[in-house]
Amino acid sequence: MNVRSDRSAATPTRQPGVGSNTMRLSTIVLVLGLALFVLPIPGTFVAGGAVLLAGGVARLLGR
Repeated sequence: MNVRSDRSAATPTRQPGVGSNTMRLSTIVLVLGLALFVLPIPGTFVAGGAVLLAGGVARLLGR
């Protein structure tokens, strides 16, 4: 019986740097949108809402 004792082949490997910036970009966009949304300056309410929406879409699409 030829059974492999190590489980390294069965576990998926993750390459360093792959996919790490996509989560951060959407998080930064969401935080920026929230900051714009709460600023008491005319125009930032709508702009903040639009940026929040864009960040949410980016998060759903995995960007």
